[in-house]
Amino acid sequence: MRTSSALLLTLAVAPALHGCRLPSSGEANERRGGDPALTVAFDGTASARGPLPSGEATAGALDRTWSTLFQNAGVEMQVYPAGVIAGLHTQYLLDERRALTFRIAANVADRNDYGKQDDEQGGGWGVGAGYRSYFGPRREGWLWGARADLWTLEIDWTDDPGLPGEQSGSTDVLVFQPTIEAGYGWDLGDWRLELLAGFGFEINVVEHGRDVGEGPIGLLGVTLVSDFGE
Repeated sequence: MRTSSALLLTLAVAPALHGCRLPSSGEANERRGGDPALTVAFDGTASARGPLPSGEATAGALDRTWSTLFQNAGVEMQVYPAGVIAGLHTQYLLDERRALTFRIAANVADRNDYGKQDDEQGGGWGVGAGYRSYFGPRREGWLWGARADLWTLEIDWTDDPGLPGEQSGSTDVLVFQPTIEAGYGWDLGDWRLELLAGFGFEINVVEHGRDVGEGPIGLLGVTLVSDFGE
C-alpha cells in the first residue's frame, strides 16, 4: 500500500517539476532584494560583500584630508606696528566658499617703547587655526574670517637705557592672539593670492619674568597658496 502511494505521488509531482531548475546564488540574492551584506550559495557556502571595514574607511578619509591640505598649501606673511610674522599656511576646504586655515610661523617683535618696558625686542614661534568665508565662487573676491594663534616668545627688555639706573632682563611669555580679518582673493590658476587686514588682541597668558607688552594689534597680510588638484 505504501509503495503504491509513493508511486502515485511521484507520478503526480514529476510533470510539475519538469523543465524547472534551481536558481543560482546570484538570482536568489537578487530575488531577496539584492542584499549586499550576504550572498548565500546553494552549495552551502556564504560570502560577505558588505561595506569596507571601519578601519579601511577611516584610513581613506585621512588620506583625502592630507591630500586636500597639501593641495592647498603655501606661505603667509603679516606685518604689524611692532613686528613681522612669516610662516607656512595651509587650508582645508569645506566647500568652494569656506575653508579652515592652519599655520606655523615665526613672530619677530621690535616693540621699542610700545610695550610695558622702555625697550622690548624678541621673538619666537607659534601655531594658529582659523576660518575663512568667501563671497565669490572658487574662493574669489571679498572674504572675511577669524583666527586664533598661540605664540611662545622670548622678549628682551631694557628700562632706563643709557641712564645710571638702567635695568635689563628677559621674559618668556605665552601669548594668545584672537583676530578677525577681512580681505580680497584672486584666482591665479594653480595659485591663489589673498590680501587681508586684521584686528585682534595680544593676551599674555603666562609670563616668566617682568611684565611685557600686550593689548590691541592691527595687521596687514598676504597669503599665497596652491590650488593643485582642484
